[in-house]
Amino acid sequence: MSTDTDNARRSSLAAWLAGGALAVVIVLLGGNRLIQQRAEESAAKIVQIHAEADPIVRGSADLGAAVQDIANVVTSALQATAAAENVAPARVLADLGAAEQNLIAARAALTKVQVSAPLAALLDALPAEGAAMLREDFERRAAVTAYSRAVSRLRERVSSAGGDGIWVGDQNVARRSLMELAAAVNDLQSAAMAGGSAAIDLPASSLPRAEQQLRAALRTHSAELLRSPGAAWMELMRDDLARAERARKSAQQRRAEVQDATGAFLGRVSEAATRVRSELAEPARRQIAAGATRAQEIARDANEAVAKVSIGVLSVVLLVFAITGYGVVTPIRRLREGTRRLAEGGLATRVARGGPGELDELAQSFNAMADALGKAEAQLRAEHSKLEERVVERTAQMRHLAMHDPLTGLPNRRQLFEELNAAIDVANGTDTLVALLVIDLDDFKTSNDSLGHAFGDRVLKAVAAHLREEFGDEALIARLGGDEFTISKAHVQSAAEVDAMAARVVAKFQQPIQVGDRELLISASVGSALAPEHGADTEALLQSADAALFRAKALGRNRHHAYSPSLLAASDRKFRTEQALRRAVADDSLLLHFQPEVSLSRGRVTVAEALMRWRRPDGTIATAGEFIGFAAEMDLLTELNIWALDAALATLAKQREARWPDMRVAVNVSSRQFMLADFIGRVESALRRHDLTPDCLELELTEDVLQTGRGTIDALQTLRSMGITIALDDFGAGFSSLASIERLPLSRVKFDRSLIAAVDENERSAAIVTSMVRLCHDLGLAVTAEGVERPAQLAMLAGFGGVDVQGYLIARPQPIEDLVAQLPTLGDRVRGELAKGQPPLIRADGSEDEQITRIRGALERQLRR
Repeated sequence: MSTDTDNARRSSLAAWLAGGALAVVIVLLGGNRLIQQRAEESAAKIVQIHAEADPIVRGSADLGAAVQDIANVVTSALQATAAAENVAPARVLADLGAAEQNLIAARAALTKVQVSAPLAALLDALPAEGAAMLREDFERRAAVTAYSRAVSRLRERVSSAGGDGIWVGDQNVARRSLMELAAAVNDLQSAAMAGGSAAIDLPASSLPRAEQQLRAALRTHSAELLRSPGAAWMELMRDDLARAERARKSAQQRRAEVQDATGAFLGRVSEAATRVRSELAEPARRQIAAGATRAQEIARDANEAVAKVSIGVLSVVLLVFAITGYGVVTPIRRLREGTRRLAEGGLATRVARGGPGELDELAQSFNAMADALGKAEAQLRAEHSKLEERVVERTAQMRHLAMHDPLTGLPNRRQLFEELNAAIDVANGTDTLVALLVIDLDDFKTSNDSLGHAFGDRVLKAVAAHLREEFGDEALIARLGGDEFTISKAHVQSAAEVDAMAARVVAKFQQPIQVGDRELLISASVGSALAPEHGADTEALLQSADAALFRAKALGRNRHHAYSPSLLAASDRKFRTEQALRRAVADDSLLLHFQPEVSLSRGRVTVAEALMRWRRPDGTIATAGEFIGFAAEMDLLTELNIWALDAALATLAKQREARWPDMRVAVNVSSRQFMLADFIGRVESALRRHDLTPDCLELELTEDVLQTGRGTIDALQTLRSMGITIALDDFGAGFSSLASIERLPLSRVKFDRSLIAAVDENERSAAIVTSMVRLCHDLGLAVTAEGVERPAQLAMLAGFGGVDVQGYLIARPQPIEDLVAQLPTLGDRVRGELAKGQPPLIRADGSEDEQITRIRGALERQLRR
């Protein structure tokens, strides 16, 4: 009986709702017709306005944009020449011609508007005026370039005549007349560059005086110079100086003319834009505004009709609500109140059932939800307690990681700075001292290169333990990075106490260090400084201690040196290295070592990378990393790389004729080489000189070549079209980005050792390398993995398919004769190391190896993506 009553109530409610809905529909249909009529009138009016005025507004906007395009082309070209940017006259004039065509097209589109004669005259004159200004500026640039070339020829003539002197031993000998001429030419060059790049301008004040000084020097020493270098040389010098003066005057005259014309041109551009707005755009906008006013009147009528319809609909709706409200609102209120109490935390809240069937079911569902929330609340409290414990634990871990070195567990640079700054603040107020010792392992890089980076990491851990054993909690021991450690101590009373600490460090390193089953003797150099005497903050104190450390190394290493203001160790070392490196270029102390790259799919060497080495005066061999930085500072890097390219091709030609007929060689090139105008010609000449084909050469570059501009990319495309392989080196290190793969015309990508280091140990590294290998292969790029040092890495890379490998596990950099001797057995060695790196897939108990499971899971997840 209760069910029948509920059904009847729901049916009655449905009938009332249906009747009310029908009444609402009738009222809405009547009102909709009235509103539709008003809307049609408004739409017709808007269409009329749009048809009449919109083409004029758009045409005037296009005309103004065309005028501005002409101004932009002209001003951009002038600004570019003022900033010494490369500007192609033909391209600029072509851009101006395109802007002029846009102007003509915009005028042609205004068929319904009569353009006034003054405005038409302005529009006709702008392109011609802009073109004339640009040609005048191009002539000015040509004159500036001619001046620079004349000055360069003067410098070359003086230099060729002996103006730079002749080195006799460690002394430079030169004739006084030529030295004065060289000084005058240098002053002229300096004056010419005072205005910036030669493509910008020539300073009007200092150049005439510098030219007069050079002419006076020629007159003063004319008798001596006529004898040597001779009358012909003197005549050429005077001719070059005369050409320079003519070019300067021409450039300065045209500069004044361009500046005057620019102001007038921009004034006419502004006038043309103003006339376009006042004569074309504004009348059309007023017409649109008048039409919009009429449309608003029609819209107001429509709004009145909408209001009437709304009142009718509202009346019907209120009637329906009045009838159904009693049966619906009360249950809804019960549900709302129950929901409020439940939201406030009353999980025991329940709602009485009743009302229409839908609301009764809703009340039943609410009660079921409250039961579920009660159970979930208890479970959530338990999980929340566990989560809080994990947050506390992870926070402590993150704090430790942020303040400690992950390799050695020692405090890192950040913690060192925090504690030292605090200690220095205390020392300033208590008249005590803070000591800082900087420790650097002697020749660690050489050991690291020879024994491998994994063993080097173990050595660093052992050194950290060595220092903890000696100093314990007595002082703060930290690792700055690499093979540099620090020991700092507060409340030091004297410099003698610091000397005693340093002596303990040096003595401690006289004892052997146990690394695995090896005993190593590692010496250390120590530099010390005291705060606040040698530095008011940590940064200054560290710089002072570093200076002392450099001095200790310069004195023979394995010793301590305290800081003093007279230390010039860094500059002394740099000077000696610079002098020795300059001599190395001249006395054939440079040599090449070769490291092979092996294809895992073919089991053979695909290319041998040429790596530069330097035989120092003491007979030791320095790797490129030990002197390339100095070479870059001395502007010798390009010269070294050109030497390396020719030497590598010479070796390649010799080996191809003798024992390695299909040998290919990879040579590193710098971004500066691509900026040389004759770089491609040098490469072609070197290949012809050694009778080699382009396909035997691979050029390796880093992505900083993108910073040298479009010309470098064009050069790379030319080299690749010749058949030369282009490889991107060190990909995955520093700020490498996929943009370099997309923009550079590459044949090969070489993954940096940092990307490969954990590929066999970390599933994230494996997934990242898998994605990058697939991406490169999809782009048609060959892949080489650098820094392969473990059989497990080799086995992992073999699974990627089509990957070449390079690293100490395969072969170290070595003389070409040693590498050629290893070729017959190199494939067997790779296969042997590959077999070592294959872990057993199944354990003795039948379970799968954990590392294989983890790596397979990473690869499968990557493939699903």
